[in-house]
Amino acid sequence: MKRKIIVILAVFVLLAWFYYLSLPDYEIHNSISNSHTHGTVRETELHVSVFKLWGYDELIQEIETEHMEVNDYMDTELTIHLYHFTTRRNEPFKTVVFEY
Repeated sequence: MKRKIIVILAVFVLLAWFYYLSLPDYEIHNSISNSHTHGTVRETELHVSVFKLWGYDELIQEIETEHMEVNDYMDTELTIHLYHFTTRRNEPFKTVVFEY
């Protein structure tokens, strides 16, 4: 009986671990862009849910690179707000501002 419970618990833990590994690193939920002075200044804010809780510096760099490539390097200021995926509606746990 005890062995059966241990096996079931081990299978459950493995399934939960594989599910966690299958999640994306991040998901962009909201993007707000503002242009000023006839399009010469463009400020963008990204609200990003983070699923994996390690390597934030590389993750931020990846988000910045992807955003700038998609938007043709048009931003003069990019603000990235990172949220833990379970607390999207609360305050971000990290905010990074890039000025170009």
